[in-house]
Amino acid sequence: MVLPLRLVAALVLLAAGVIGDVTGRVVVTGARTAGIDSAHFVGVVAKWAIWIFAILVALSQLGIAVAFSQTLFTGVVIAVSLALGLSFGLGGQETASRFIEKIRGEISGKNHN
Repeated sequence: MVLPLRLVAALVLLAAGVIGDVTGRVVVTGARTAGIDSAHFVGVVAKWAIWIFAILVALSQLGIAVAFSQTLFTGVVIAVSLALGLSFGLGGQETASRFIEKIRGEISGKNHN
């Protein structure tokens, strides 16, 4: 039996509500256990990330703004990738510099022996 697209979209949103709520609570509990000060914020971000993804899936199922949804999702993925790349790149700059200097020292030390 094939479910109508409207029913599928409604089921996706219903599942997102349940899964988002449970995930938000689990993330808050885990973050508090780990001693993270902004545990509630992290839980809200996790919950809303699931909701936004579900809304995009539901709109896609209904055939509403499919190209817009795909472009928006691609833009978010690119933005997150750039943010992670920049944060790791800028945050690890000093560590990478020390590592490169250590390797240079080892190479120049071996050449003198």
